[in-house]
Amino acid sequence: VIESQSALVSYSEAAGANILRASVPECSARVVDLPGWAVCDSEHCNGFIALAYGVQDYSTNLADAGVAVVDAAGSVVLPLQQIGGSTMTVQLASFGNRYVLAFFKDRVNPDIFVHMLDTQNLAAGWPQLTILTAATGAAMSVCSLSDRAVVGYVVSGSTSVRLTALNASGVIHSATIVTGAGLPPDFVAIHSAV
Repeated sequence: VIESQSALVSYSEAAGANILRASVPECSARVVDLPGWAVCDSEHCNGFIALAYGVQDYSTNLADAGVAVVDAAGSVVLPLQQIGGSTMTVQLASFGNRYVLAFFKDRVNPDIFVHMLDTQNLAAGWPQLTILTAATGAAMSVCSLSDRAVVGYVVSGSTSVRLTALNASGVIHSATIVTGAGLPPDFVAIHSAV
């Protein structure tokens, strides 16, 4: 139970009363203006929050995706917008409490464009780290680890899923897993217990 004094209490049967267990920090919310219409992912890294969002271009009826970096004051300090050809999606991962990776995937293009932000050098912006080739239209999933990020995606023309690990230098390892289903997977999800 969180009471009005920011205290976390729980009932103790032995004592027959609520017992103070810990304090709960105050939380607050603020509105951040983004050029997009829907935040689809977020990643906290080194005191910054990266927000991935969709952008609808009504003149072409295409959906693009972008990323904005927000500082502790709620100001957008660094935007990145990747233009898509049809329906662009973006997912975020981070590692080393320093780097944020943005993985952009267009549903009509087999490429995954990976951009990296060094939160200790915002002036460098979001350079492209690498391009990975996936199946057209297939899903992807990303995972943050302590010293790297991993992306899982369907391999073009196969029934396999590829897991690719990246760090600030680029791709450091890839492994392909044959699904055995006989058909390309429709969904990829990877998670870490780290």
